[in-house]
Amino acid sequence: MVKRHMETLAAGACELTTAQIAEALEATQNVIHTLERVVLSRRLCRVAGDGDAAAVRATLGLGVAVDSRDMHGATPLMAAAAAGRLECVTLLLGSNADPGARHSNHRGQTPLMLAAAGRHCDVAAALLDGNAPVDTASRAGVTALYVAAGVGDVEMLDLLLSAGADASPARGHLPLSAAVRLGHTAAVRRLLAQSADPAAVQHRQETPPLGVAAFRGHASVVRLLLEAGAPVDARTLALGASGGAAVVRALLSTGIDVNVREHVSGLTAAAYAARAGKLGSVRALV
Repeated sequence: MVKRHMETLAAGACELTTAQIAEALEATQNVIHTLERVVLSRRLCRVAGDGDAAAVRATLGLGVAVDSRDMHGATPLMAAAAAGRLECVTLLLGSNADPGARHSNHRGQTPLMLAAAGRHCDVAAALLDGNAPVDTASRAGVTALYVAAGVGDVEMLDLLLSAGADASPARGHLPLSAAVRLGHTAAVRRLLAQSADPAAVQHRQETPPLGVAAFRGHASVVRLLLEAGAPVDARTLALGASGGAAVVRALLSTGIDVNVREHVSGLTAAAYAARAGKLGSVRALV
């Protein structure tokens, strides 16, 4: 657009009226201002992520919107939170950055989720002090508490739970499931202490936490779930056959019949263990 207006001015300036020249110049200036805003917005996100508080302050002083977005859809606060830049986070919050904004990408993370993913507890605390919503879910149904559970960050879990995070949300992904799947024993213990349901699933067809932990061989997590009252059935025992002898022994300690058959295949846990080549599990089952 700038090139077209400049060519018009150069080719026929003597034939244009004063009003036409003024219109062309105004359009050119508008385009230049738009480009300047885009460049400065991207700069603000970049320097916030770099932790350059002086540059953040200077860029804001040029009139750049504090919640402007970079080319990926992140705000400066998101960039600073993800990188653990506490000084920049504090500065942006003091400039009225929105702590509840969601990323424009398909995930839709909030600054708090990004801080949790990076295990930046000081940043998360600052965001919560700045009224960041603790239970906002991403487009995929993930909360900051789920993210913290997934990375096994107990300090972050304690921070979020003390801020009122829901350990058993009625909708979306369950934080306990994230901790169980990855074998984060301490995180599982903390969530169970917060009354997370040891048998809860997001969908009816989903494998319960005990079955997931058993299959993956997380024996310490299996024991915690059993202590919390998670039920054991034939499918759980069959899944545990792939998890090793320690898992099998923990499941058998509940009194379940070692010869019970999985209802779909009709196979015993010992048969599953033999198929999986788990000699330790076979020995624990026979």
